[in-house]
Amino acid sequence: MLPDIFHAINVSIKTKVRVISLLIFLLPVYFFSIGDVYGNGFQTPIFRYQEIFLGSFLVLISNDLYNIIIGFFQGTMVFSLIAWFLGTSFLVVNAIYVFVSTKPLGRITRWSGLLLIISGICYLVSVMLHYGVLFHNFSGTALPLGLLLMFLLGIWEFNVQCIPDDIKTMPAECEPK
Repeated sequence: MLPDIFHAINVSIKTKVRVISLLIFLLPVYFFSIGDVYGNGFQTPIFRYQEIFLGSFLVLISNDLYNIIIGFFQGTMVFSLIAWFLGTSFLVVNAIYVFVSTKPLGRITRWSGLLLIISGICYLVSVMLHYGVLFHNFSGTALPLGLLLMFLLGIWEFNVQCIPDDIKTMPAECEPK
């Protein structure tokens, strides 16, 4: 179970949430293959790595936004990238909130979990716009394994409670019951 793995690491819940909010930017949200296996790769919230017959490429989300602005991308690809950018924006807000907030731990983790789930929904919409509802169309196939982990982490953060290990920090980190 996810909480058991995190319980084995002897740090505060607030530290775990902060680490998750930073590492989530490097999580491969989905893996993909292009067309009839012309190439493959993975996409994280901030970049896409792809290998095709022309070579390997690392494409930042800023490059995709630039391509939208100059009109290189059109149609559903634009909406897919806008949904992706929204998801990344929610993750940025989440990371800032987790590090800057002075609210009690219960409120921080609840909002952080909610923002993770919302960004996961944005990413899911983006993948479905690009590859279709079944994650497969003429442009390729997507396997959104990282989305599952993102949703699980969001649910864990949303439901986290102050556990007995945090008794020494209970007044500072936990909301009064």
